[in-house]
Amino acid sequence: MNRLKEVWLEGKTRWLQSFYSRPVRTVPDAPLVSISFDDVPLSTFHYGRPVLDRYSVKATFYVCLGMGKKSLFLGPREVRSLYLEGHEIGCHTYRHYRLAFGSARGMAADAKHNRDELAGIIDGAAPLGFSYPFGKICAGVKRRLGMHYHSLRSSRPGVNYGMTDFNCLRAISLQAPSFSSSLVDFWLDEAGRRRGWLIFFTHGISPEPGRYDLTPNMLEALLTGCLRRGFQILPVGSVARILTAQTAETVSIQDRGCFSPFAY
Repeated sequence: MNRLKEVWLEGKTRWLQSFYSRPVRTVPDAPLVSISFDDVPLSTFHYGRPVLDRYSVKATFYVCLGMGKKSLFLGPREVRSLYLEGHEIGCHTYRHYRLAFGSARGMAADAKHNRDELAGIIDGAAPLGFSYPFGKICAGVKRRLGMHYHSLRSSRPGVNYGMTDFNCLRAISLQAPSFSSSLVDFWLDEAGRRRGWLIFFTHGISPEPGRYDLTPNMLEALLTGCLRRGFQILPVGSVARILTAQTAETVSIQDRGCFSPFAY
């Protein structure tokens, strides 16, 4: 990413964070890392899950139950298995909703559909974490979704530290074509320097990765890099609970008292 684009993206991120923000003081005792997966391809279950198990790491899986070509993505059986094993199940809308061709109302309705379906699979435990499909965000979406989730994860790069907008959490995209140990080290250094919370995300885990995927060896390199530094790796929801418990400022600047994770 060139410098001009970086500056533009950072400016847009800060602008988006100024609307319907949920500021939470993000100063953990030691840097924290979360590993998350979007969509989620079946390859992640078959090739990524064993790697996570080997390192006793729990991750967050932002699932779309209505993705096209359903046979290529997690279904109810895999979702329930991951849930019972202690991983976090998050919502990513039902049909991987395209905000660019829809509306905030439409995305919220599609997210509710997915959330209700997932709740039926995981013993009524409706997901409290959400990831924006395609990383697309607008103020209306933040307002509508922020009332029903403990965190909304974006694809805006950066470390979450200081007063963080939990309706627009930053995250680092990892993809096989651009993956490198130096990239991982850079962001881990940033998390250590700022004493913050670093969220990584990818999609599938496969020996033959697509553009947005990683190989099992890459996932293993990521985990060993985090653990070698002594960083604790926790699901997004676990970190969100820890940090919100440490601050009294957990409600929206503009909609104080609006957050209810249980009511639509």
